[in-house]
Amino acid sequence: RIIESEAKWGIRDPRQIQASDYYVTGSINSLDFIPGGGVDMQIGGVGPNYSQTRIMVGLDLSLTDTRSSKVVANVSLQKQIAAQDYGLSAGRFAGHTLLNIQLGKGEREATNFALRQMLNLGTFELLSQVIPPATFESCRAQIPP
Repeated sequence: RIIESEAKWGIRDPRQIQASDYYVTGSINSLDFIPGGGVDMQIGGVGPNYSQTRIMVGLDLSLTDTRSSKVVANVSLQKQIAAQDYGLSAGRFAGHTLLNIQLGKGEREATNFALRQMLNLGTFELLSQVIPPATFESCRAQIPP
């Protein structure tokens, strides 16, 4: 443990560490790849293609009172991450050799960014369950729906 190591090395005095009032626990409890769809159409060996998929991420967080071990707040969040690929392909024979060219681009929201957004929102939602609404309402107004 970090605190024990710091105490052994003389970096930190354990008596100087302030005790916590709460701690956050949780887990990513689902990561589901939802079947997508797409199209690949060629006429005369030339044509476009497109496909899309979605990933569903689920997250549960709990806020626990350190002294009583009572769970004082909890929240469950889900988020869809969308991905899409599109491109153009062409195929031709050059003598006896098949020449096949494919160009494309893919776009997907970064999974780690989505998880960070979920953790930030989840932490806000946990705190909003244990503090007076007047304290956080101005912040809630800034969160997009």
